[in-house]
Amino acid sequence: MSAPTFLPPEALDIDTVAPDEFITEIDFDAINNVTSPEGRLEHMIALGRYDHRGPLITGDHFPVIGVGKHRFRNKTFHFGVDLRAWEAIESMSYFGFMPGDHIQGLELGAAFPGLQLKGVIACLGYEARINGTAHVMTLFRHRKERHLRCRDRDGTFLDHWRFLGVQEITG
Repeated sequence: MSAPTFLPPEALDIDTVAPDEFITEIDFDAINNVTSPEGRLEHMIALGRYDHRGPLITGDHFPVIGVGKHRFRNKTFHFGVDLRAWEAIESMSYFGFMPGDHIQGLELGAAFPGLQLKGVIACLGYEARINGTAHVMTLFRHRKERHLRCRDRDGTFLDHWRFLGVQEITG
């Protein structure tokens, strides 16, 4: 894959745009023991001890579905330029990462709460259709509090945004 042409040269170095790596594990079998889809999302939010969540963060909009245990290598990419979602996804793909979804974002926030306090993180791997608009979950910080919010996926993400990229670890 060739380098994205919309990124400046300094954003083509993974050690610059995503220097830290975090490993998480999601045990869907344990999560699935919670009976309702809404309960599964509530369970993950409770584990993460988030201070606030937006009203659109519901089990109907962001279902928690999966089977078995999965381990992920996570990086938060900060490209330092304004990007559309598709440009961020293409840029993470250039480095061999796919966009993390809301489940992976919740797990990252629970395992590494201080990471969210460094700045807002967009989880572009799953979009919820709400009133005809595509929304993604974001791990947002307000002062010293950790928030979960929805954000319009089709808008421009300004240069301070970071994006969750993941690789599944097998074996």
